[in-house]
Amino acid sequence: MAKQYVNGYDKPRFLVEWRENGVPQSELIEISFKYKALREFYEAIGTVEVFKGGRRIIDIDHVEYEWRLIFNNIENPDTLALGRLENHSILKRRITMWPHREIEARKFVVGVLPEKRVIDTNPHLMGYDWVKNRGLEMTFISLEPISEVDILDPNTYYAGMGGSSEPTGPVKGVVQ
Repeated sequence: MAKQYVNGYDKPRFLVEWRENGVPQSELIEISFKYKALREFYEAIGTVEVFKGGRRIIDIDHVEYEWRLIFNNIENPDTLALGRLENHSILKRRITMWPHREIEARKFVVGVLPEKRVIDTNPHLMGYDWVKNRGLEMTFISLEPISEVDILDPNTYYAGMGGSSEPTGPVKGVVQ
């Protein structure tokens, strides 16, 4: 049976790159995605010119993407990984995001949207180790203009479960 979703289904993957004392550094960050809550948004940016008589011309300049990662409950390792991503973004390091790690062809240069964060505490239940936090949300935005809407059919492209440990290839939103 053909897949009925587009763009992938698995957890996101992030590759952070920077230079420290002239030496290239990188960190590959993956989260568990146990609660499977990643929403993807896109918006065509341009103008609509309206002429006398009602005729219109649409001129699209570029497309912007946004991904909202929503955890109803989040465990310690995921919270710490997202905190590292946010700090990398604050330090203006290059972050490449694969919204769904099994589709290596879809990757974007992103930043973490500066917004208020909430990390709620579930009922403590006397501090048991299995008690999680709840309510963390984080939004990633494309940093470079993208020339067209990028919707991928996994029935014609599929990199396999999990892809490779080191994604390769051109990055969307970057002139090669």
